[in-house]
Amino acid sequence: MSTRGRTTFTVEGHHEHLHLVRDSFISRGLALVSWADKPDFCLLGAQRLSPFHLPLVASVPLFVLSSSDVYLGSTAQGHNVPLDEGVPAVITPLSDRRVQGALYTLLVENEALYQEAPCMVVRVFDVYGPCVKTGIIREFIKEFKETNKISVPYPGYQVRSFLYVDDFLECTFALCAKFLAGSCGVFNVGSAEPVSLNKAAQSVCHFLQKETPLDTVYHNAPSDFCWFLVPDITRTAAVAEWAPHVSFRRGVWETVSAAISE
Repeated sequence: MSTRGRTTFTVEGHHEHLHLVRDSFISRGLALVSWADKPDFCLLGAQRLSPFHLPLVASVPLFVLSSSDVYLGSTAQGHNVPLDEGVPAVITPLSDRRVQGALYTLLVENEALYQEAPCMVVRVFDVYGPCVKTGIIREFIKEFKETNKISVPYPGYQVRSFLYVDDFLECTFALCAKFLAGSCGVFNVGSAEPVSLNKAAQSVCHFLQKETPLDTVYHNAPSDFCWFLVPDITRTAAVAEWAPHVSFRRGVWETVSAAISE
């Protein structure tokens, strides 16, 4: 129920960017309320969340923050096709904790989409920026500050999507506005610009203004070998009337500059 003409929402679940989206919604005029106040919708983080939790929130429309981990099945070298929303796939073995989490996330997505109340699922790819403390770019910067080197999972040519935090928050709010107007379904949120892990590490080194050695390391987790994780954002761009504005080069510079002064 809206209070004084403002759209209200509550927050449940877990997601690495849940607090950023929550604060962004509040800064854009939405009101954070408790369940007792009958919110207009629930902002639900789908990471590390059991599907059995959903009945508690299924009575209201759900705006679900999900993860690109559900696409971990794209492992073959040379399979450079942007990932659309229709074919998520997770890899085995289940000994990889990230794969376990991806399976739970996919289950939560499915349960949320098949509830009676409206639902929009936002699959978030790698987000980076000065206020983001997780993700590949932040890991590279953190390792350099601690060891003066950067470790890149072998072979280093794996391709990823990196979306600057300002573009991410703009997109999620635009999608939420469409959700409140009646749009539903699954949407990728990421950058369509493909960037290899080697290029990402080299860009961090460049803005650190250091001749930093890149140490290619072998990782046991199958998810580290996932070859191509770049989204098809055609549907998102059309529905949200949105496109990323910050280039990878500029975004890394902003992120590194902020990290150096921390």
